[in-house]
Amino acid sequence: MMNKYIDLVRPYTMVGGSGLVALWNQVKILDDNEIPGSLVECGVWKGGCAALMGLSHEKKTRTIHLFDSFEGLPLADLEKDGEQAVRESGTCRATIDDAKEAMKVAGYPDSLICYHAGWFKDTVPIAETGPIALLRLDGDWYDSTLICLQHLYPLLSVGGFLVIDDYDHWPGCRRAVDEYFGSDFPRMINCSQWHHTGDNYQPKTFVKD
Repeated sequence: MMNKYIDLVRPYTMVGGSGLVALWNQVKILDDNEIPGSLVECGVWKGGCAALMGLSHEKKTRTIHLFDSFEGLPLADLEKDGEQAVRESGTCRATIDDAKEAMKVAGYPDSLICYHAGWFKDTVPIAETGPIALLRLDGDWYDSTLICLQHLYPLLSVGGFLVIDDYDHWPGCRRAVDEYFGSDFPRMINCSQWHHTGDNYQPKTFVKD
């Protein structure tokens, strides 16, 4: 069943098999343990990960919040994010209709999906998500990652998952996470127990104790 749904969302995501298998299982764990809160993704692209979360959550009772500019990546900061990030500013463009199509494929109730279109600096501070069970950050750059942590991580429920897609890929993302948590990092979990896909790329996953 899981593999069937992963294949269903692949056209809508750039996340590899390992990350998708982990995400599927994380939602299952949240449901099995009745961890309260919504499912939140910051950096949606075409909506594949959000759709997979919706497919994994069989009860269809959680609200899914999707944050994205739907205008591509913002301008990166040369000092914080590096030259390569600056060159890739404006890429990864998708439309809100792409995300809506993915959620339609997932069959998730429209009444439980909230689209927050715009730059994170404008949308995240004013969003009303309530408690969060899973917070998936795929904002790539320093400023995008930090603003999401500052405003949304305090809302993460105990036992909830924080998934950082680009911690091991973009230096600005890693810097933002390291600076935000300092010496008080949440517990990192090893998701390799779920991976049978052959790709080695794994978003960093933490659990809030």
